[in-house]
Amino acid sequence: MDAAVKPRIGGFPPGRYPWYLRLIFWLQRRKYGCELEPALLWGRMPRAFLILTLLYRSLDRPASPLDPELRSLVQVRISQINWCEFCVDLKIVELTALIAFQNLSSKFNAALGVPAHGFCATPPGTSP
Repeated sequence: MDAAVKPRIGGFPPGRYPWYLRLIFWLQRRKYGCELEPALLWGRMPRAFLILTLLYRSLDRPASPLDPELRSLVQVRISQINWCEFCVDLKIVELTALIAFQNLSSKFNAALGVPAHGFCATPPGTSP
C-alpha cells in the first residue's frame, strides 16, 4: 500500500482484537506477509467479521460448482465496477500468475509435441 494513501479510518492496535481474529491475522501474515487492511477494519466489529469470514469460506469452497478461474474473473470485474483498488490489485496478481503459468505450460507442451488426451471429447456429429 502506498504510504501516502490510507483508509478513512484505521484498525485497532493488535491487542484490542479478540484471539480468534488474531488467529485470522496470523494466517494472513503467513499467506500475504502482512495483515490485510480490510480485515483490520472489519475486525472493529468482531462478530460481524467472523460471520463474514464464515460466509466467504462457504462460498469459496473446493466443492463449488464454479470454476476457480470464473470465480476470479467475476471477483475482479465486480471489484472494477465498485472501484475497489485493493480487490483489483489482489485479483490482478492472481490472474497474472495464472496467465504466466499457462503460458509456461502450453509452450512447454507445444515444444515437446504433447498430444491431447481426449478430456474435451468432440460431440457426435461435429468435426474437430
